[in-house]
Amino acid sequence: MNMIERVARAMALKCGGGIRLAPGKSDHLDHFSKMARAAIEAMREPTEEMSLAGWKALEGNPVSPPLQCWDHMLDAALKDGEGNINPKTFQI
Repeated sequence: MNMIERVARAMALKCGGGIRLAPGKSDHLDHFSKMARAAIEAMREPTEEMSLAGWKALEGNPVSPPLQCWDHMLDAALKDGEGNINPKTFQI
């Protein structure tokens, strides 16, 4: 399973169920795939907190495995997003 599918499935499950498709229908799958791709693309540029967490993971170990840095960076992103979205700063 690729990352887009993994994120799409997680989104579908959070929306109250799995992706159930009638034969020949892919509307829901297309929707969640597009949303997953957008979510992953939004993470392409890390926040300041994510960058700091990545650097912290490297402290004392300049050859730190990339996955360790990635885990720390994603943990920082998830921690930053624990609260509700602020409608005053949320703009499209």
